[in-house]
Amino acid sequence: MTETSTRPKRGRRRDPRLDDAVLIATRRLLNRLGYGALTIEAIAREAGVHRPAIYRRWKTKAEIVHDAVYPQDLAAPDFTPSGDFAADLRLVARDAIALFSRREVLAAVPGMMADRHADARLQRRLRLRIEAEARAAFAAFLADAVARGDARKPVDPDVLLDALAGTVLMRVATRGREALVGLEDELTLLLQRATGARETTRGPQPRARAARRSGTSERHVGAARSDRQTGLAGDEGRNRQSVPAFCAGYSPCPSE
Repeated sequence: MTETSTRPKRGRRRDPRLDDAVLIATRRLLNRLGYGALTIEAIAREAGVHRPAIYRRWKTKAEIVHDAVYPQDLAAPDFTPSGDFAADLRLVARDAIALFSRREVLAAVPGMMADRHADARLQRRLRLRIEAEARAAFAAFLADAVARGDARKPVDPDVLLDALAGTVLMRVATRGREALVGLEDELTLLLQRATGARETTRGPQPRARAARRSGTSERHVGAARSDRQTGLAGDEGRNRQSVPAFCAGYSPCPSE
């Protein structure tokens, strides 16, 4: 027997189809059971995978949930300027509402926050996953606007992001989803005044962000098609086809 044949294989690539199945199952179960009753065993059963396959990818339930409710393409959005800074700020507000008002986010946040505060290492790992990238990108987006003369130096960019997320979460948690009506205008005005941008009353239509993320929308369309082929359709698959592309697959999307 040769040395090559006896050497153990290493570095096997992760199968993105398995990752997607786990994250889709996690979102479904969050809506059905809530964070507290959610277990890795239940996720594995819903996704049709073995628990060891999940543990090779995620160390804790909180990390799975974090990746499921804050997908990379939405939680770290594209802040590429369009040439109209005021309109870009409206899209930032719109994306924040779409991201933080989803049912699975509202189901996950209280329990996930408690787990984060109880485990400093977990808190650092989750922050490095997406949050740090999103904050850095937003800060760079505002700094570029100041350099172009489109904005004055605003308040701390982290404060603005916290205000966006906190306002949406608190609004839905305390007043219900109907309270989202008109919130886009209010958050847009907050951002415009905080940055010194010109104030506008209306922005581009909801699909404007999708046009700036053609790769994202195409990937979600492909994912929906894959769901139907692999038996992962149902509510998740239907939602992908009925909402704007910039929040496809993560309904409800209040811009629809």
